Amino acid sequence: MAPDVVSQARRAAEEVAAARPGSAPSECALSLGIEIIEAPSPPPAQPTLCSEYRANPPRILLYTRSLHGGSLGIDATQGNPSAYEVSKELHVAHELFHHLEMARRFGSLTRAESEAGAHAFARCLVRLALGWDIPLERRTGAD
Repeated sequence: MAPDVVSQARRAAEEVAAARPGSAPSECALSLGIEIIEAPSPPPAQPTLCSEYRANPPRILLYTRSLHGGSLGIDATQGNPSAYEVSKELHVAHELFHHLEMARRFGSLTRAESEAGAHAFARCLVRLALGWDIPLERRTGAD
């Protein structure tokens, strides 16, 4: 794995958060012209898929049944957002990394590097933009 892909991803998240202070990842994606589509179920061949990025035209697909199915280890009480909302924004942030990756911002990455970068970018962006700290052991179902 490229030793700096995670660092590059975190720096990119910092840049996105600084450019759009207080904006949720979904708002950042929309401002970049990325359509966000919510569909009930993922393709039958990938029943646990939560989200995916498609480049032409740029869009993020969120699979609501899969997003509702996972727990992020975040207390959704006492003024915190719902687990679904946290999951949605985390997955949008993950796919937003893939959008930036398609623009070759990070060079040529292997699948493992791409996913490591996307996870680091997503965790960093939701922490900076929304103040949500996602537990490290949680992986998105966007692989």
